[in-house]
Amino acid sequence: MDHLWPQFVETNPADGSTFPKDPTLLFFSGNVGGEDGGGVTQEVVDKSLSHLVRCPMSAFTTETVGTAWRNVPVTYIFTSQDYSVPRVYQNLMVERVRRDGVILRTEGYEASHSIFITKREEMV
Repeated sequence: MDHLWPQFVETNPADGSTFPKDPTLLFFSGNVGGEDGGGVTQEVVDKSLSHLVRCPMSAFTTETVGTAWRNVPVTYIFTSQDYSVPRVYQNLMVERVRRDGVILRTEGYEASHSIFITKREEMV
């Protein structure tokens, strides 16, 4: 999958940081234009993206050492309009965790990767 990364994300070799080439597409699935139909207003997108900072590549490649999620109740939110993590990859992640014996509750939404912004009421 590493070969697909450059299509969506620019990596700065000097400091190892990353930044999406098209943040609106990656985080909001390009679905801008009002609350009806799952979209968000341009104002919400602009305000949200103004807080976006570069992310270290190591955040995507370093294995975790903690497993608190194995010991507390977990809900995974499937997002059907997610351009960052397409549904097929969400399914694979959930299947892997369940194979490892973790019990998950799941919910599904017609939403983008930034569901905590686009479906705030449902997520709180």
